[in-house]
Amino acid sequence: MGGYFCIVLPMAEPQNDITSLALEGKIKRAHTLVEEAKEKLKEQRDMFRGAFENDSVYQDHQTKHEEARRVLLATKKQILKDPAVASIEEKIKDLRLSLRQLQDSLSEDLQEYQNLTGEKVIETDEGRLMEIVSKARLIRRTA
Repeated sequence: MGGYFCIVLPMAEPQNDITSLALEGKIKRAHTLVEEAKEKLKEQRDMFRGAFENDSVYQDHQTKHEEARRVLLATKKQILKDPAVASIEEKIKDLRLSLRQLQDSLSEDLQEYQNLTGEKVIETDEGRLMEIVSKARLIRRTA
């Protein structure tokens, strides 16, 4: 009998797997670089602060500044006791909250628009072209 034999070749990984693995590696390297840069920045900031903390003239001026700040804050508290000023302050807080809610809603709508249309640009009522920008970042995951 004639012998037949079969060679089994390993299947190539799909392109998406290779691409996602390469991207994951790139993300991990970038994350490591970010963490190292943060540590270097922290060291430099500590050295910078130390230069001021060890200077007696600066420390004297800092003490005077803190006293002036206490007086300023006491004056501010006194002004805030005025009902008209307190009312304005409350309106400002409400407007900030409203603005934050509007911005969050707009962000969600823009993400949905981009997912539905695939577009990254939208035209305003005034005819200006606005680019939709998303910013992703890594945060530590809690268990």
